Order: sequence, then structure tokens, then C-alpha cells
Amino acid sequence: MPNITLSVSNEMKERMDQFTEVSWSDVCRYAIREYLEQREKDIKITDSEKLKVLATIDIVVRRRENKLVYLLKIKNIEDFNIILDRVIFGVQYNFEDKQHNTNDYPHYFFDMTNISSGEIYAISSFDNLDDKFKQKLYDLVDEERQIQWAIHGSIFYRSKSEIYKTGFHTTGILSKSIRDFIHDQMRI
Repeated sequence: MPNITLSVSNEMKERMDQFTEVSWSDVCRYAIREYLEQREKDIKITDSEKLKVLATIDIVVRRRENKLVYLLKIKNIEDFNIILDRVIFGVQYNFEDKQHNTNDYPHYFFDMTNISSGEIYAISSFDNLDDKFKQKLYDLVDEERQIQWAIHGSIFYRSKSEIYKTGFHTTGILSKSIRDFIHDQMRI
């Protein structure tokens, strides 16, 4: 069980010390559980299809850093400004009629990012993948096999009073430029 430090004022500490038989950890744990249960009852999550999501695998070239990334382009088509809460997604590769699911589930927290009709981008690096799986992908690219991918996940966003959730699923084939990039990375 993780430890959490709680700060209290000197006055409160003195008052707590008067009750030596009380397990303050249990009191805090109970109070937090009660609070969370009440908050979860208050939160209503509504399914929605009011965001357009374009998911792709792309190469980001920056000074001293070239990366293969999963790129999500999210566009708001709600009739109100939204606040993006989090994006959770996974990536699946298919080769030779076999599926390989990666556990690439990054969470993106945008500090109350307000999105009107604009677009935002969420990026996760290919570098975060398991080394054993990356090696398998390198081998398949080296053998010039066709590799299909699927990016799927959920986006949670909110208005002033409600939380919405929308899902997405996009598929594609690793392009020649990405295969060349992976091949070049193998040599490094």
C-alpha cells in the first residue's frame, strides 16, 4: 500500500494528540474513500461522437532528435468549447495474420486545455515500446513484410457541468518512409 503524507496545522496536531487510541491513518483512509464514492456518484459520463480523431504513425524530425511517434489529431465539433481531460490509447500491429498488442497506454493530461473548434495533437513516442517487441518489428521490416497497424482508444472531455467520452479506431499500413526510418534506426 503506498504511503501518503498529510500536512495539518500545529493546532490540529495538538488536538489529534489528545486521542492517542485513534488510528489517524484509518480515519483518513475512510474519509478519502467516502469522498471518492460520493464524487463518483456525482459524475455522469455521457457517450458522444462529437470529436473528430485522425490517428497516424509519423516521423517527427527535430534538431538532434528523430522519432517515430503515434500522432492523434483531435478536432472539436461540439457546439460549445470543451476542456480536454485525458486521452488513453493503445496500438496493435498485425503481421502475417497474427496480432500483436502493445501495452502502449500513455495518459495525457492537458491542464484544463480549452478547445473551441481548433485542433490539438497528442503524441506518444515509439521509443516507449517494449524492446523485445521493437526488435520483432525491426526484423519484420528487414524481411520487407507488410505490417498493418491499428490505433484505438478513448477521449474524455468536459463541459462546465458534464463529462463526455468518445472512442476511436483507426487502421493503416506502415508506409515506405516509416519502414525506411525503422530500417535506419536498426543500424544505429
